[in-house]
Amino acid sequence: MPVISFLMQPEIGHILPTLRIARKLAHRGHIVRFFGLEHFRELIELSGATLVPVLGDLDCATGKPEVFRGSISTERLFHPLHGTLATSTQQLWANVSNTLRSLPSDILLIDSGILTPTSSRVLVTLAPRVRRINVVLPDFRQVDLKGVVIPEIILCPASFELPARPAPNHPHVFCEPSVFLERPKLDFPVTWIDRSKLLIYCSFGSQTHLYSEKDALVEIITRAFAGLPNVQLLLAIGGQRVPSASEYMAPNVLLCSRVDQLQVLKHASLFISHGGLGSIKEAILAGVPTLILPFSYDQPINAQRIEFHRLGRSMQITGATSAKIRDLAFQIITDRKIHNNVERFRVDFQDQEDRGISINETERALSA
Repeated sequence: MPVISFLMQPEIGHILPTLRIARKLAHRGHIVRFFGLEHFRELIELSGATLVPVLGDLDCATGKPEVFRGSISTERLFHPLHGTLATSTQQLWANVSNTLRSLPSDILLIDSGILTPTSSRVLVTLAPRVRRINVVLPDFRQVDLKGVVIPEIILCPASFELPARPAPNHPHVFCEPSVFLERPKLDFPVTWIDRSKLLIYCSFGSQTHLYSEKDALVEIITRAFAGLPNVQLLLAIGGQRVPSASEYMAPNVLLCSRVDQLQVLKHASLFISHGGLGSIKEAILAGVPTLILPFSYDQPINAQRIEFHRLGRSMQITGATSAKIRDLAFQIITDRKIHNNVERFRVDFQDQEDRGISINETERALSA
């Protein structure tokens, strides 16, 4: 049976979309492996893939031998891989490359975010076929691979792109959203949700510790909706410790460390988000409009995409107030054009999800 291997950034937002692909390929009889952190073993095995541990004895940020005891941030991995060839970077690629060579693959699928000219020249020698997988739209942090051509699978429908954005100058295909549904169950007081009221759900993703403005913004958003009689506000704060009650809390407000986002979106009237592409795709597939409050990375351009396609609205964090957020939220909730556009995108995204373009592209590459 063909062996298909993934090498992704060890961050939940990069791994989740590829688990759906892995599950489909495993169901079709392929052997599927992930090279990554032990931290993600349970999640990866839910997809039917196996984990080959790598990186576990290396601190990518310092080069010191350490064992990772949790998910490292995208930034901690991104910086050394895209810097000069320091000792830690050389050691990193030596460890990964040796492990990949010891377990040959028929096709290797690599996160676009970890490719550099140096790493790409090494990685294309590790399997007869290599493809890059991009979990963000490819205008963000594109890296010139200096003549190394690796076709790209982009895990987002082209319909979400801005028409004026330049296309990648390498072979590529826009695919389905690829939302992995079979996630570990999280404890959540679902009985708290009152279905006779509007539910506003707020989450800034899994990397909230990177955003210094996050705590102040959570308080501003909470003040915007606390005490409103026909509204409930549910905030997920990205695995961070839930703060103790304060004067701006109210019975209609619930703060959680993490929630089952796919389940919450089924009940939500509005999603207040940082604008990560994974969260946006999940909201579209759930038919929920969004209010984007972007911090950094690809989030500002995603906010532009939301505005252009009228799938919600966006607001700069600087100058945001409780009154402005509350007013804009209700504008979105009551805007019929926004709801119609979200429904149109939902149908398109679900159609492409059902077609499984990325799975077909992977199998086509195997047979080439």
